[in-house]
Amino acid sequence: MTRDGEDSTTRVDHPFDSYFARKYYRAGQVSGALSVLLNVLEARDVRLSAEQRKRVVECDDLEQLRDWLVRAANAVRADEIFA
Repeated sequence: MTRDGEDSTTRVDHPFDSYFARKYYRAGQVSGALSVLLNVLEARDVRLSAEQRKRVVECDDLEQLRDWLVRAANAVRADEIFA
């Protein structure tokens, strides 16, 4: 048990404990992942259509952005990222 009476085996530690802090921490993670994805695509000279770019920019799913980033690392064409 911790000093505050919580069972330390079931507690999940977060960098921030309030809902407000976690919400904006997560938003920062999404923003960072989006920025990295767009930079990788630009560096690899992979062009997105307007529809694809809109899909990427409007995405707020961190796991999806990470999946696209992994695919972008090896993609030659944008359609390979969204396959």
